[in-house]
Amino acid sequence: MGFAIGTSILPPFATNYFVGALVSRFVERRVGARWNEVKVAIVAGAALGAGLALALASAFVMLAKSVWFLPF
Repeated sequence: MGFAIGTSILPPFATNYFVGALVSRFVERRVGARWNEVKVAIVAGAALGAGLALALASAFVMLAKSVWFLPF
């Protein structure tokens, strides 16, 4: 199934899936059966971090534009 999906998508995405699967297998061997519980927390933390960075960047841009004294 992985081969069929890999041939139907663009090469950069297929490469990312392949590398991600290899990393997951490597980490699963080192961590053990607990990896299934841990990977959910890692993905949630990455999503939360990206959202927080976007919110802070938006707030900084709005703050910077609000103190601009020229009307244009």
